[in-house]
Formats: sequence, structure tokens, C-alpha cells
Amino acid sequence: MTTGLTRTRTRGTLPPMRKIKSPFNEQEATARLDPGGRIVIPHKFLTKLRLKPGDEVRMTFDADGLHVWSADGKWRRIQAFARTKVPAGTLVSEELIEDRKREAALE
Repeated sequence: MTTGLTRTRTRGTLPPMRKIKSPFNEQEATARLDPGGRIVIPHKFLTKLRLKPGDEVRMTFDADGLHVWSADGKWRRIQAFARTKVPAGTLVSEELIEDRKREAALE
């Protein structure tokens, strides 16, 4: 079965990226897809995300578009979500230890 998609290998320079001014986010850039469907992530983004060749990234797609997350970014999002569910000054680890002690005392 053929999908109609072909993979081509290109050599040389990729299409240039241009900076755009956005009222929403200063950290935006525009890029073109190469014939293989790839996008090159700008160096400044790689640096900010602390990514290097071979690192895995998480991609999500929603109504706003395609989002690329570093592993650190994924954990920061999880931690930020958890902070909204736990009162300030609460150590979840201490609560877990106390729960385990109570369970052990019941045995």
C-alpha cells in the first residue's frame, strides 16, 4: 500500500528563517518545511530548552497548533499543575509519610 508520501534527502542549506514580531510572544520564528517534512528548531530555542542532538522531545497538537516540549518543560508543566492542587507550604512527601505510618499502625 502506498501513501503517496515520499522521503527525499536534501543537501545544502535549509530555507532561511525570518524573525516575526508578535503581540503574543517574543519567542516566535517562522520556518519552512523541507521536502522530508522536517522543521529545524532555531538555535536560540534549543539553547533555552537545553536541548542537544539526540534528545527526545514531546510534541502535542491542539487547536492552537503544534507544541514541542523538552523533558524539563514537561516536568515544569506537571509541577505547575500540582501546585494548583496543593495548598502553599504543604509538603506532599511529608503527608505521604504520615499516611504510611497511620496505615502501618493499623496493621
